[in-house]
Amino acid sequence: MTHVDRPRAHGYVPVVHALLLLLLTSPVRAQDALEETAELTAPEQALEHALDAYLRGDLRGARDVLLRVVNDPALEDEEVLQSARAWLGEIYWNMGDREAARSTFRTVLLYDRDYRLDPFQHPPDVVAFYDSVRAEIDAASAPEPLARRDLPAPSAYLWPGGVQLHNDKPLAAALTTVGVAASAGGVAGLRVFLVRQDQDPNTYGIQVPEARAESLSQVRAGQWAIAAAGMGLWLGTSVGGTVVAARPTLTAVGPGMVVRF
Repeated sequence: MTHVDRPRAHGYVPVVHALLLLLLTSPVRAQDALEETAELTAPEQALEHALDAYLRGDLRGARDVLLRVVNDPALEDEEVLQSARAWLGEIYWNMGDREAARSTFRTVLLYDRDYRLDPFQHPPDVVAFYDSVRAEIDAASAPEPLARRDLPAPSAYLWPGGVQLHNDKPLAAALTTVGVAASAGGVAGLRVFLVRQDQDPNTYGIQVPEARAESLSQVRAGQWAIAAAGMGLWLGTSVGGTVVAARPTLTAVGPGMVVRF
């Protein structure tokens, strides 16, 4: 009996199986990759291209691509814009242009004050620099501490112009002093004039003839008017100076105003 050997399949069967597996799976994987790429928008594709160039060490090429992305007026995807700005700032940092990096990070924070760099994607030195830019903005936007406002001392009310001097307004103090002094001088002068018209010094009051009583009453009314003007000037400037010393101030902070008392 003649013995016929069967072809030995154990040598080529695994190879065939591998080829079949490759043929069956490769088109699917390639199709998946194409679908994922097709799902990316043009700005996202540009961002991916820039990151690829950055990882290859082509900093200038990555910078140029990112500049086109962040300056694209048609791009409205804020997430893509912020990511592109963050990577652009890092690239500027690695290129040694600290001012450009600072300006770019300030732009990121301008659009989103709470934006954070992912420490798993960005190196620690870049994250630290970004946080320092945030601290600079916080310090610049914080309201300056107001000097403590002290009310005038009681002695400032004892003479005209004292409150104005407390408020560092010497000219206003001088005008107040002159005005009140002139009023006092006018009142004293009219008082002397009226006393001289007294025909009976031994009797209380000013004794004048009936014929002159009306005219002298007008002088007396003028004396009171001058006195009231002087006292009104003194009182008004004292009250106004006190309000100025304790008035609220408006301090600009970012986009709003802060009222402080």
